Amino acid sequence: MTDDADTARQLNAFLAQVERRAYRIAEIATRNPDEALDIVQDAMLKLVQKYARRNPDEWPPLFYRILNNRINDWHRRSERSGTGDRPSRNLANIGSCVLCSAAHFIVAPSRAQHTQDPRAK
Repeated sequence: MTDDADTARQLNAFLAQVERRAYRIAEIATRNPDEALDIVQDAMLKLVQKYARRNPDEWPPLFYRILNNRINDWHRRSERSGTGDRPSRNLANIGSCVLCSAAHFIVAPSRAQHTQDPRAK
């Protein structure tokens, strides 16, 4: 079997392993099943396109970082568009903390930075 076939098989197995957890994280963060599915699919596609050739041990932190970034992008877009689908800014920060604790291997800024209200000085 070729290296590309092995990589594809390993990548498919990895994505199958993380899909439910990733969907649940995105669903909690967005409170919208359709948006959560889009975010997870986008994160998976980005991992495949940009990082498939990396060592498989690097995939989990890369994937959860991409997922976290996609969720943050969704919150920013929701704030700008003024849609009612987004949670309050404080809940968005709490969601990031949940994401960090759920995916404990993410390299993230300090927890205090996540939990502080950005409006408080």
